[in-house]
Amino acid sequence: MFLLDTDICSEAVMGHPRVLERLGALDRDVWAISSLVYAELQFGLEKGKLTARSHTALEKFLRAAPLVPFDRGAAREAAMVRFELEEQGRPSGAVDQMIAGHARYLQATLVTGNAAHFQRVQGLVLENWREGQG
Repeated sequence: MFLLDTDICSEAVMGHPRVLERLGALDRDVWAISSLVYAELQFGLEKGKLTARSHTALEKFLRAAPLVPFDRGAAREAAMVRFELEEQGRPSGAVDQMIAGHARYLQATLVTGNAAHFQRVQGLVLENWREGQG
């Protein structure tokens, strides 16, 4: 399973060719977004700084994207990710820690263009569709 990070969802909405090609080649049941990513994207809608076209495209994407709820198991795994990163002396942003924990809990590949935010998380598989990796 592929779990898409916020930046990759944004790239899909904006029509990035590599991201769209990769996403289009997948069956709908092998990719999803976390409810955390949904919240971040919804925040972008609420901020209202999108063009009308981008706003419509993002709404359409959010309606179509399979959604995986952030549940108790994901919350436990996110707490472990936070603990591990703090033990390394290298904490990251709270939402990134939760997204990483969610992906690791699901044993999903996290698709992101921000590998630097996630590469210190042990056991997390990453792909970057924007750069053609994966």
